[in-house]
Amino acid sequence: MKNVRTEMIRTFFSFLFALLAFCLLSLRLKWSFFPALAITALLYVALYLLFKPVSKIGRIETDLLKNGQEAKELLELGKKDLREIMRLSQKIAEVDYRVQVEKTSQTAASLLDYLEKNPAKIFKARSFLTYQLNLALDSIKDYLDVKVVHIDLQALSAFHQQSMNIMKIMQETFEKQFEALVQDKLINMEIQNEVLEAKIKAEKGVGSHE
Repeated sequence: MKNVRTEMIRTFFSFLFALLAFCLLSLRLKWSFFPALAITALLYVALYLLFKPVSKIGRIETDLLKNGQEAKELLELGKKDLREIMRLSQKIAEVDYRVQVEKTSQTAASLLDYLEKNPAKIFKARSFLTYQLNLALDSIKDYLDVKVVHIDLQALSAFHQQSMNIMKIMQETFEKQFEALVQDKLINMEIQNEVLEAKIKAEKGVGSHE
């Protein structure tokens, strides 16, 4: 929606200035119709290109980065998930879980801010941006969904603690990812995600009866 609005504004002002130029040439300077129209068309194209918004990650133009547009899209995807996490956190009634979600969100926000200032490292954090943040988001959604279902207090208490522990696992994962990026450590994302999934499954008791 933002891109459509930007494009409409760009087109409008290009057309407006070109129209003013046409009026100036034809009415004020008494140019004949076709030369004035040709100059106006060229001016419109020039203005349209001039008003093209510069795509940036932080202060760096994406054109100056290798696969810059893809990097920007990955970062925006992570920001979108974080915004949803922060929005849903306001719906959490239990203070301890909400506080833990907010701590995890703060860690994620710091990591996203670091990536925006160091866009060359965005691809190293692909898993964080495309998978891990979404995993945290899904965990919060599951928590809120269960809260509206009538289950016994013992089961609810167990689920609450489980959700707390999973969010702590996510925060720990984000912190390790942040540290590795800052220190330029090589990260095996496949192994990291396998460990993360194993911890979450263990917390949920998945496979414990197999």
